[in-house]
Amino acid sequence: MAEHYLMLKHLHITAAYLSLLFFILRAFWSLREAPILAGMTVGML
Repeated sequence: MAEHYLMLKHLHITAAYLSLLFFILRAFWSLREAPILAGMTVGML
């Protein structure tokens, strides 16, 4: 497990940044009342 620590750490950090990015993007769309938010795929993100 120790040999995979750095790979897992970077994967976790990348996932956390992507999650934050999508949250900020959805907030931006929500403020602009963008029609893309009505789409099913965006609703799942």
